[in-house]
Amino acid sequence: LNKAKLNKAKLNKAKLNKEKLNKAKLNKAKLNKEKLNKAKLNKAKLNKAKLNNKNKNDLFPGDLITS
Repeated sequence: LNKAKLNKAKLNKAKLNKEKLNKAKLNKAKLNKEKLNKAKLNKAKLNKAKLNNKNKNDLFPGDLITS
């Protein structure tokens, strides 16, 4: 009986460890996805800023020289 209880306790601990590991992996995956999305967003903002700057230069080429 004691051996059976011990085995069950070991099994429960193993299950818990596996769940913790899976949760940790999931959290890491979520974090990586968030980092990737943030990086994509920053790149998009940068591209938009570059595009806006280019458009301003195209529209008012003289302003850049005088200012």
